[in-house]
Amino acid sequence: MRILYVGKHGSGGNDDEGAIHDALESLGHSVSRLRESNGHKVFKEDFTAYDFCLFHKWHTLPYIRLIKVPRVFWYFDLVDWPVDPTLKQRNEARIDWMERITPHVALGFMSDGDWLARVNNPKLHWLTQGADQRYAGYGAGSDMAEQRPILMTGIRSGGGAGRIAFIDEMLLQYREAFSWIQKGVHGQALADTIANSKIVVAPTSPVTNRYWSNRVYLTLGYGGFLLHPFSERLAEHYEDGKEIIYYSSMEDLYDKIKFYSGKPFIRRRIQDAGLSRTLAEHTYRHRCAQLIEVVKRELGL
Repeated sequence: MRILYVGKHGSGGNDDEGAIHDALESLGHSVSRLRESNGHKVFKEDFTAYDFCLFHKWHTLPYIRLIKVPRVFWYFDLVDWPVDPTLKQRNEARIDWMERITPHVALGFMSDGDWLARVNNPKLHWLTQGADQRYAGYGAGSDMAEQRPILMTGIRSGGGAGRIAFIDEMLLQYREAFSWIQKGVHGQALADTIANSKIVVAPTSPVTNRYWSNRVYLTLGYGGFLLHPFSERLAEHYEDGKEIIYYSSMEDLYDKIKFYSGKPFIRRRIQDAGLSRTLAEHTYRHRCAQLIEVVKRELGL
């Protein structure tokens, strides 16, 4: 298919757009990229050259309405997390985006399954993110004896009071044995950081039976050993005790950290299985194939 792809291309950092562009082209599609900051250039586009337009968080509605082919968004983040009042302003901005943009698209894809259930709009479809196939695989790791004990693959800020509370509890329990990712660690650098960690933990918030962070796929796609809060839908993607380890409470997390810290060969077996499952089913290439399948079916392209 011929796709006009609007995004923050080449902006550095967490390069989801780069992974998606690579995935779409590897699947045989023609992709023309337009940066959101150059959105005014849609005036010059020949829309007969495209089958549809894909974008993420583009918020300039006047430019979006100029797109003369079916418009499709793929929204990654949690839209609303009302259990954390510290995120109220962020929630309101994301809800506003959804309510303004959704009426002007043919289809929308998103990872927030709770929002889908809430609005029950037939043009919206659940589609999680995936591992970046360009870097997937074990990173450059040190000897097992030199690995850091416990890592959280997320930054402290931006996740609301729930994430900060989780970090504070882990620090109280493990002190210098626990660390978290600093801002700006992505791609190969993230793969190497995970490879140098015995155990990776995902915070308790925000996780529901219909939502979890893309750090799941990144961690397992880089060969990490991951302890994650239990989620019904995520359990359809990764099997407990085989490819991932789920925990039910902080006390359960502490017990499992203690048990698996001393079991390097069991950890490696689970890491290998989680990585294999990710490479087989959960990269951006798989997600893009799913997106294209729905676009063709729903839009008759």
